Amino acid sequence: MTTAKKIVVDCFENLFVRKDFAAAGANVHPDFVTHSPGFPSGRDAFVEAMRNSPITGADVSVKRVIADEDHVVVHLHVVPPGEELGRPSSTSCVWRTGSSWSTGTSSSRFRPLPKCSRA
Repeated sequence: MTTAKKIVVDCFENLFVRKDFAAAGANVHPDFVTHSPGFPSGRDAFVEAMRNSPITGADVSVKRVIADEDHVVVHLHVVPPGEELGRPSSTSCVWRTGSSWSTGTSSSRFRPLPKCSRA
């Protein structure tokens, strides 16, 4: 696994599986910039927003991870709390790592999955 891919996957696992926000923050650059609506930029503000976000309580599964040099794309399925039998949403997050190998920027958009799509 490439270094960039490992850092981003570790960050996602810490955020969504382990709920270890301090460990997730260790992989985020202090000047982190997010282009995701509703989430602030900056490591501390972003990690705190994630800690208080409804997505933190969701069932999140990583479907695919694609890395190319310092860019990593993570494809996720997200089922909100209490909707285990409901329709998951799908999102792809693009992260760019910097020379310090900390995550630097991200962008994501959520969309509901069609009923026939569960892959």
